[in-house]
Amino acid sequence: DRIATALRRGGARVVRVQPTGIAVARDAVSVDFLDPDAIRRLFDTLQGDGAAPSMLVVAPELKSGPFRDALANALDAPFFWQSEFARRRIALGLPGSSLHVLSAHSGPADAVAQTAQHALANMIKSLAVEWARDGLRTNGLVVGEDLDSAANLALYVLSDYGAYITGTVSIAAGPHVGSGLYI
Repeated sequence: DRIATALRRGGARVVRVQPTGIAVARDAVSVDFLDPDAIRRLFDTLQGDGAAPSMLVVAPELKSGPFRDALANALDAPFFWQSEFARRRIALGLPGSSLHVLSAHSGPADAVAQTAQHALANMIKSLAVEWARDGLRTNGLVVGEDLDSAANLALYVLSDYGAYITGTVSIAAGPHVGSGLYI
């Protein structure tokens, strides 16, 4: 919510999307995050409203449960969103910027969260290299307790001021995270 607020203050049109099965906030839409066709249809709707989104912020949901199910949830959704965003920006010949939000609150004993976060960090770096020639930037942001600093950093990285930043995972975790952060 803080990142969305910072983006709005910066002049961006923000569309909040929540996973199906969660109570949808007043200013949000609901989409199945693991259904590439549903994600495509949402992008079709947004593009039909005048312009393809130029920025994408994805906050994967880390769920407990069977290892492979939880890992798929944490990695597949960001990949589906990122791929659809990139496909559209490349087809239009337009640059774009995406940000994947990671949590600083998983500890070393949380194997699924740690595995997912490391894999997501590597995906960010790989996609940044792959899509840089197309003008697409992909970054990550580890968020902890200092949500205002995280929102400001997100706004900077997504903006034209951060145009030279791609393939990074920045940390805005605050002073109390300590050894709980493993990226």
